[in-house]
Amino acid sequence: MENKKGFTLMELLAVIVVLSILMLVAGTSVMNVLEDAKKDNFVNEFLGLLETAQLRANTLRLNNELTSKNPSKCISIDDLTSSGYFNNPRGYKGSVKLELVTQDKKTTLKVTGWMSNDDYTIAGGDASAKRDSVTSTTEDASSSCGA
Repeated sequence: MENKKGFTLMELLAVIVVLSILMLVAGTSVMNVLEDAKKDNFVNEFLGLLETAQLRANTLRLNNELTSKNPSKCISIDDLTSSGYFNNPRGYKGSVKLELVTQDKKTTLKVTGWMSNDDYTIAGGDASAKRDSVTSTTEDASSSCGA
Protein backbone atom coordinates (compact mmCIF):
# COMPACT_ATOMS: atom_id res chain seq x y z
CA MET A 1 0.00 0.00 0.00
CA GLU A 2 1.33 3.43 -1.02
CA ASN A 3 1.55 6.28 1.47
CA LYS A 4 0.34 9.41 -0.42
CA LYS A 5 1.02 12.72 1.27
CA GLY A 6 0.17 16.18 -0.05
CA PHE A 7 -2.42 17.61 -2.35
CA THR A 8 -3.13 17.07 -6.00
CA LEU A 9 -2.72 19.86 -8.49
CA MET A 10 -6.51 20.09 -8.88
CA GLU A 11 -7.01 20.52 -5.14
CA LEU A 12 -4.41 23.30 -5.02
CA LEU A 13 -5.96 25.07 -7.99
CA ALA A 14 -9.42 24.86 -6.41
CA VAL A 15 -8.11 26.42 -3.20
CA ILE A 16 -6.38 29.20 -5.15
CA VAL A 17 -9.56 29.96 -7.10
CA VAL A 18 -11.67 30.10 -3.92
CA LEU A 19 -9.13 32.35 -2.17
CA SER A 20 -8.97 34.64 -5.22
CA ILE A 21 -12.74 35.05 -5.22
CA LEU A 22 -12.74 35.80 -1.48
CA MET A 23 -9.99 38.39 -1.91
CA LEU A 24 -11.85 40.03 -4.77
CA VAL A 25 -15.04 40.37 -2.74
CA ALA A 26 -13.23 41.50 0.42
CA GLY A 27 -11.01 43.91 -1.50
CA THR A 28 -13.99 45.60 -3.11
CA SER A 29 -15.69 45.99 0.26
CA VAL A 30 -12.56 47.46 1.83
CA MET A 31 -12.18 49.92 -1.05
CA ASN A 32 -15.81 51.03 -0.63
CA VAL A 33 -15.29 51.56 3.10
CA LEU A 34 -12.15 53.62 2.44
CA GLU A 35 -13.94 55.72 -0.19
CA ASP A 36 -16.84 56.39 2.20
CA ALA A 37 -14.40 57.38 4.95
CA LYS A 38 -12.65 59.85 2.62
CA LYS A 39 -15.99 61.39 1.65
CA ASP A 40 -17.06 61.62 5.30
CA ASN A 41 -13.80 63.40 6.12
CA PHE A 42 -14.35 65.82 3.23
CA VAL A 43 -17.88 66.57 4.49
CA ASN A 44 -16.55 67.18 8.02
CA GLU A 45 -13.95 69.60 6.64
CA PHE A 46 -16.72 71.34 4.67
CA LEU A 47 -18.92 71.66 7.76
CA GLY A 48 -15.91 73.10 9.62
CA LEU A 49 -15.55 75.64 6.81
CA LEU A 50 -19.19 76.69 7.22
CA GLU A 51 -18.79 77.06 10.99
CA THR A 52 -15.72 79.22 10.48
CA ALA A 53 -17.61 81.32 7.97
CA GLN A 54 -20.30 81.91 10.59
CA LEU A 55 -17.64 83.22 12.96
CA ARG A 56 -16.37 85.51 10.20
CA ALA A 57 -19.95 86.67 9.55
CA ASN A 58 -20.30 87.67 13.20
CA THR A 59 -17.18 89.80 12.90
CA LEU A 60 -18.47 91.36 9.68
CA ARG A 61 -21.79 92.16 11.34
CA LEU A 62 -20.04 93.77 14.33
CA ASN A 63 -17.97 95.88 11.91
CA ASN A 64 -21.12 96.82 9.94
CA GLU A 65 -19.76 95.14 6.79
CA LEU A 66 -22.71 92.72 6.65
CA THR A 67 -25.95 94.63 7.21
CA SER A 68 -29.52 94.78 5.97
CA LYS A 69 -28.32 97.34 3.40
CA ASN A 70 -25.42 95.10 2.39
CA PRO A 71 -26.92 91.65 3.15
CA SER A 72 -24.64 89.43 1.07
CA LYS A 73 -20.93 88.76 1.06
CA CYS A 74 -18.76 86.22 -0.71
CA ILE A 75 -15.60 85.06 1.05
CA SER A 76 -13.00 82.76 -0.48
CA ILE A 77 -11.35 79.94 1.45
CA ASP A 78 -8.05 81.76 0.86
CA ASP A 79 -9.45 84.86 2.60
CA LEU A 80 -10.69 82.79 5.55
CA THR A 81 -7.28 81.09 5.76
CA SER A 82 -5.20 84.27 5.53
CA SER A 83 -7.33 85.99 8.17
CA GLY A 84 -6.80 83.06 10.55
CA TYR A 85 -10.34 81.70 10.56
CA PHE A 86 -9.76 78.48 8.61
CA ASN A 87 -6.83 76.09 8.71
CA ASN A 88 -6.35 74.72 5.19
CA PRO A 89 -3.40 72.29 5.12
CA ARG A 90 -5.00 70.20 2.36
CA GLY A 91 -5.26 73.14 -0.02
CA TYR A 92 -9.02 73.17 -0.51
CA LYS A 93 -10.39 75.65 -3.03
CA GLY A 94 -13.73 77.36 -2.86
CA SER A 95 -15.79 80.06 -1.25
CA VAL A 96 -18.64 80.75 1.12
CA LYS A 97 -21.62 83.02 0.57
CA LEU A 98 -22.99 84.80 3.63
CA GLU A 99 -26.52 86.15 3.33
CA LEU A 100 -28.71 87.92 5.82
CA VAL A 101 -32.26 86.75 5.17
CA THR A 102 -35.18 88.61 6.71
CA GLN A 103 -38.48 86.84 7.02
CA ASP A 104 -41.36 87.85 9.31
CA LYS A 105 -39.19 90.63 10.80
CA LYS A 106 -36.60 88.05 11.84
CA THR A 107 -33.13 88.14 10.32
CA THR A 108 -31.12 84.94 10.01
CA LEU A 109 -27.76 84.15 8.51
CA LYS A 110 -27.73 81.78 5.56
CA VAL A 111 -24.34 80.21 4.83
CA THR A 112 -23.76 78.39 1.55
CA GLY A 113 -20.43 76.91 0.53
CA TRP A 114 -18.47 75.56 -2.39
CA MET A 115 -15.37 73.47 -1.75
CA SER A 116 -13.19 71.18 -3.84
CA ASN A 117 -9.91 69.32 -3.84
CA ASP A 118 -8.32 66.97 -6.38
CA ASP A 119 -10.91 64.24 -5.71
CA TYR A 120 -14.18 65.72 -4.47
CA THR A 121 -16.50 68.70 -4.73
CA ILE A 122 -19.41 70.06 -2.74
CA ALA A 123 -21.24 72.78 -4.64
CA GLY A 124 -23.86 74.99 -3.03
CA GLY A 125 -23.90 73.00 0.19
CA ASP A 126 -25.12 74.08 3.59
CA ALA A 127 -24.99 72.70 7.14
CA SER A 128 -27.15 69.73 6.11
CA ALA A 129 -24.38 68.37 3.83
CA LYS A 130 -23.91 64.60 3.99
CA ARG A 131 -21.83 62.03 2.14
CA ASP A 132 -24.26 62.04 -0.79
CA SER A 133 -23.61 65.80 -1.24
CA VAL A 134 -20.08 64.96 -2.36
CA THR A 135 -19.37 64.43 -6.04
CA SER A 136 -16.26 62.65 -7.22
CA THR A 137 -14.89 65.13 -9.68
CA THR A 138 -11.93 67.32 -10.40
CA GLU A 139 -14.25 70.32 -10.81
CA ASP A 140 -12.66 73.47 -9.42
CA ALA A 141 -14.82 75.21 -6.80
CA SER A 142 -12.47 78.17 -6.51
CA SER A 143 -14.79 80.43 -8.52
CA SER A 144 -16.37 83.08 -6.38
CA CYS A 145 -19.47 81.69 -4.65
CA GLY A 146 -20.30 79.22 -7.36
CA ALA A 147 -20.52 81.87 -10.08
